[in-house]
Amino acid sequence: MMSKLFVTLYALNFLIGALCTSILGLTSHSIVVKDRLEFYLPPNIKSIGIGVLMWAGVGGIVDMLLFGAGLIIGALKNNKHQDRHEKNERRLEYPNSLLFVATIVFLRPLVILIYTFIEHNRSVNNVTSSENELVTPESWACDVSPGEDARSLCSDLRAARYVLIPVIVLAAGMFRIVLWVYLRTRRIRKEVGRETTGSLGEVGDLR
Repeated sequence: MMSKLFVTLYALNFLIGALCTSILGLTSHSIVVKDRLEFYLPPNIKSIGIGVLMWAGVGGIVDMLLFGAGLIIGALKNNKHQDRHEKNERRLEYPNSLLFVATIVFLRPLVILIYTFIEHNRSVNNVTSSENELVTPESWACDVSPGEDARSLCSDLRAARYVLIPVIVLAAGMFRIVLWVYLRTRRIRKEVGRETTGSLGEVGDLR
């Protein structure tokens, strides 16, 4: 049972890392394209969205490495125990740091997705209403599209923003599994602690 959970966590972690790598690649390419369009960009361009998308990509890759390292270290520790029952018990033990990383993996893309969509919607309205309001490179490129570079900038940033959605879905599944195992481990530890306390009490009565 637990081995299947570990395989599932490995798979989810790998998929999240792959998607974050694609976000990083799309965002990095959009920065290069944006630099080529610097002459055409209006002065009211706001590029914070590109920065947070970069954060989603880089942070997601770092979290993937940390989470994977935690799983591997846990698996190596489990292999040191020859007793099968002891192995299963130790596999239930998830360190607090692993749960913390899983929480960050879920919350970061969620916050970034909300921010980028709000920023994009405001920017689209600003592009069509007033030149004095701030606009994002994506909304400007998608609305103006003066050439191939602008279309590339539009598609790259839009794709990076939408890739956050499957990242959130996978991260939610990973967080749910880690949280379930963590809570189950705490419950088992409490039950074992009660049994141990009861056994010690019986020994004291016999004395």
